[in-house]
Amino acid sequence: MAGGDGSLRRCTAKSVAAAAGPQGSSLARCSTKRKAKKEEGASSGRVLRPRSTGRKAKEDKEKAAAAVKNRLSAKEIRWILAQKPRPPPPRYQAIKRENPELTPRPGEEGDERKMRLYILARAFYDLEESVPRLQERVRSELENKGYVEVNDEYHKRKAEKQALIDREWPEIEAKVKAIRLSQGCCDGSQSNSEEEEEEEDE
Repeated sequence: MAGGDGSLRRCTAKSVAAAAGPQGSSLARCSTKRKAKKEEGASSGRVLRPRSTGRKAKEDKEKAAAAVKNRLSAKEIRWILAQKPRPPPPRYQAIKRENPELTPRPGEEGDERKMRLYILARAFYDLEESVPRLQERVRSELENKGYVEVNDEYHKRKAEKQALIDREWPEIEAKVKAIRLSQGCCDGSQSNSEEEEEEEDE
């Protein structure tokens, strides 16, 4: 190599001298001040921490966001704790008395209405049994941690259920409306009589 380490030193020394300018040793004083501060920190027992890099700070923010995302909101917690046991509808009570396991007996598989009733009754009783366990878990975590932590699967199931409701709701509404019309409770006769009264008033 041409020049070697000596030329680098000379070059550096020249550049320092040039940077110092007419004041002379202002740069040298600055660096000695920094050295002195470092030595003071070391002698006082204070540990100097390296500055956090942008990547580390970003990772910390992502972890904090994930931790908050995996917690139940205060609204969800209040809703869970406010749930009260509901008495089963008479149809579910009757089918449970007949068949406590709520599984179709031989010969009942062909009856679509009965099969639907078994499914709904099973879902009702399963839900009613799971709510107290969930409430106990929520209370326990609130007392111990101050928040309720859930996994990513919880949010995934919640989103799937909401999508199902959004997709099926119009059909459910139409069926309910058809049942009401067939029973005559909302057959439109009330609105017609109101229109007739308005016409008479004019």
